[in-house]
Amino acid sequence: MNQKPVLTSDELLDSPGTYFNPSTEVTVTVDDTNYVNISNVDTDKYSGKEWIQINDDPLNDSSTIGETLQTEIEENGGLQGTNDLSDTAKDQQS
Repeated sequence: MNQKPVLTSDELLDSPGTYFNPSTEVTVTVDDTNYVNISNVDTDKYSGKEWIQINDDPLNDSSTIGETLQTEIEENGGLQGTNDLSDTAKDQQS
């Protein structure tokens, strides 16, 4: 079996694919195939290191991801950032 490359968080975000962190048991899917019109988003207020949660549930279907992003932008006038932890993250910390 071929050894898969081990990447840091910053490295994986630049490479489409599905990644797993064995320490945290978190899976991350990086998909750069969706186009989202972000003309309504004030991109100046984001540094590029910030992430915005777009849904509480994992979105594994690329059309669902694109539709959810576009709906969030159209209905709320932009993406809303949050500093709050999800219930799952709070449970994992305790």
